[in-house]
Amino acid sequence: MRILKHPLLKVIEYSFLCDFQLIDGRSGDVIITPSGNHLIVHFFTGILEHFPEIDTFQVVQRSYGSLLIRIQPYSQLDKFKLDEMVRSLKEKGCDDMKIDTEIVTSIPLSPTGKHHFIINQTKVLDD
Repeated sequence: MRILKHPLLKVIEYSFLCDFQLIDGRSGDVIITPSGNHLIVHFFTGILEHFPEIDTFQVVQRSYGSLLIRIQPYSQLDKFKLDEMVRSLKEKGCDDMKIDTEIVTSIPLSPTGKHHFIINQTKVLDD
């Protein structure tokens, strides 16, 4: 435990600020395409919001050139709609990526209790 001392403040114990095991940062919230496009959550929401069948989604970059889009639908999604989503993503910035889709009943929250729309499982973010 560490103690913070300041002449105008009380002594404050701040061990909760110093003993981090893991900081769940923001660098994983970017998808990087093979052509170098950096895609943030707004890229995906701007496209997928036009599909009212989608309740929520999660984009996982599994490798440098591939994405998995997990979709939790409000209603039934057929193959035609899924293909339309993929085509739209490719036309607007993911044309050099393999995109797979997966329909799920729920998307679990992170250990910090937040919904992560973007998960980058690659090491390409190390500049």
